[in-house]
Amino acid sequence: MERFLNKTVTRQRKKSGTGSTVEDWEDKDTNLRCAIAPINPNETMAFQNVYFQTKITHTMFCLVDENILLDDKIIAGNDEYLIKKINKWRNFYQIYLSEIK
Repeated sequence: MERFLNKTVTRQRKKSGTGSTVEDWEDKDTNLRCAIAPINPNETMAFQNVYFQTKITHTMFCLVDENILLDDKIIAGNDEYLIKKINKWRNFYQIYLSEIK
């Protein structure tokens, strides 16, 4: 398990009620264990359509006991991603990410 969930990342969520025009984020988990990998080019086609204009770039796996929501931000070193789709597979979430930085 330790070798599979080989990254420790920070998960952030938008703050509510700040009144700011710039998005304010707050840390929700600074020690989230996960695995992140670039998405297979064949899978990218499944997300490209007229109604879903987000470019999915990576997939992430983590345990289901994490409180993960759509549009949370994942920070892995200098890379930042938004969560765009979440699938539950037994004890794991398979999460599709859009790289934003």
